[in-house]
Amino acid sequence: MVRSPQDRTSASDLPTLLADPRIAYGFLAVVALVVRVGYVLVVNRTTLEWGDEFTYDQLATNLLTHGCFCFVPGVATVWRAPLYPAILAMLYATVGRSFLWVTILQALSGVTGSLLLAALGQLMTGSVRVGILAGLMFVVHPVVLFASGLLYTETFYFVILLAMTYLWFRWMKAQLPRWWMVALGGILLGLSLLMKPNLLYFPVLLAGWVWIAKRSARLTIQFTLITVVPMLAVIAPWAIRNYLEFGEIIPVSVNTGLNLAQGNYTGADGGALVVDQMPAFEGLSEPERDRAYQKLGADWIRAHPQEFIALIPLKLYKFFSPLETSNRGSMAVRLAVPLLVGAVLFYLLGVFGFIRTLRDWRLWLLMYLLVAYPVVIAMVFYGGTRYGMAVLPQFMLFAAIAIEALLARFWPNRGTSQHAVSNRATRN
Repeated sequence: MVRSPQDRTSASDLPTLLADPRIAYGFLAVVALVVRVGYVLVVNRTTLEWGDEFTYDQLATNLLTHGCFCFVPGVATVWRAPLYPAILAMLYATVGRSFLWVTILQALSGVTGSLLLAALGQLMTGSVRVGILAGLMFVVHPVVLFASGLLYTETFYFVILLAMTYLWFRWMKAQLPRWWMVALGGILLGLSLLMKPNLLYFPVLLAGWVWIAKRSARLTIQFTLITVVPMLAVIAPWAIRNYLEFGEIIPVSVNTGLNLAQGNYTGADGGALVVDQMPAFEGLSEPERDRAYQKLGADWIRAHPQEFIALIPLKLYKFFSPLETSNRGSMAVRLAVPLLVGAVLFYLLGVFGFIRTLRDWRLWLLMYLLVAYPVVIAMVFYGGTRYGMAVLPQFMLFAAIAIEALLARFWPNRGTSQHAVSNRATRN
């Protein structure tokens, strides 16, 4: 069937229609809602399957039933950050211990995350299409989609991470400093620590980014203070609780030493040793046990430096692979080969997009640091697909930039039209 000129014009106008932010973001929201909510409804979680799911559920149940953040009623714990179990407890109190409702809430959180990533992409590149492409990748990426159906922290953590990153970049690109954005970013950073305490020392790198991008010591000091003070205010109540319970300054949780020992031992494969196979260190408090584990891991690294270096490629493979658990080996799925091939193509696109951002590296440095930080952590401790999720939104943005460049190269008329519309939208 031959289309009329009018039909061909209408089809070629579709990218231009999607360049309109209202239409584009509405389209993304609908797709995200259908895919994410549809997925969790089809899965319909009624049981728990993965290790940390049992941990979070137990903490939430004890918090609701016994009023303590504990594994054993009446015995306080500091092994885990409190925010995710607290969210579960509040949801259990409202709708009962329903895993389906947890995943529905996480699905809605995933919709928010896709819109935030799209907004961040548009902010950074001036292209609505780049943002929408990144947002769509966030919606359908198999690892992110799978995690949204588990009782894991990542879905909520992504929303916090993307929101504070957006605020930091908005501040950086503004002609006049808008310090409320920085303060709100600090509050979100504090919440991210209560969800997953991975970025506790990230403000040091954040200050370095501001100093390099702005080249102003005064602005760097102001930015750092206005970030760190709200961050500390958010985590302070929990840190005080930890001090009262354990008599030590513990900002959020202790398990750094445990993680170090789990990933560095004779016979390690790049993942983590199962906790049941670790020394029990009976009679020690949780902070004392963590220090004992830290000594165990550090002693092994000092005694086996070559083995430690040889483990790094294995840790990185598990980190970037879509199929690796941290301590249960590879996931045996029928789609293993397509998933691995897709992951390779995805990361290749990401590297290509990363290279294109180097022309404005001072601005993009924060995004590079948000990739490098968890990668270095994996190199020291251990890898796993779940931990590699921390870099996926950044690579989605890089991959979207690469796709935009390829479209402009091989479909120049479409690319030029899109750029014009996107740039007008950004200026307006």
